[in-house]
Amino acid sequence: PNLTHGLQLNGINQLWVSDITYFLTSDTTYYLVFILDVYSQRIIGQSASDNLFAVNNVQALKMALKMRGLSKYEKLIHHSDKGSQYGSNEYTCILEESEIRISMAENCLENPYAERINGIIKNDYLINKRITSLNDLKIELAHAVDLYNSCPNGSLKMLSPIEFENTVKLVPTDEYPII
Repeated sequence: PNLTHGLQLNGINQLWVSDITYFLTSDTTYYLVFILDVYSQRIIGQSASDNLFAVNNVQALKMALKMRGLSKYEKLIHHSDKGSQYGSNEYTCILEESEIRISMAENCLENPYAERINGIIKNDYLINKRITSLNDLKIELAHAVDLYNSCPNGSLKMLSPIEFENTVKLVPTDEYPII
């Protein structure tokens, strides 16, 4: 079920969203996966590939888990669409082992944060890059994610996602902004 309806967030690691999008070059279609922490708007996992296999989503998920470094995530919801990659045994087992609740959207309108980050990275950060191989894409994607995570964000009072996370850590938990 979709567990995000009416959800209010007051900290990181409460809602991660993910989606797959395509990236076209002159002769190849590639696929990008992002995992975004909705509270801080920080991209915490990503992958680029030339196929739609679940292993690419697993790679992004493992990156996110490693970045956050917790052993259990009992308050976290992972929200995605109903793509087979997100329902694969390997993916769901990782989520369940980490005590992450699984939420799935019925359609793209129920996953707006993931759709938004897909568009921003593709259309603002990668669109004018000269990408002729998967390796080029992986290099440019890593650079784009680093840049995005370090740029001021209007919804975060002009702090970057990284700065926002660092600033929130300095505030008592009961004073965290609610979104």
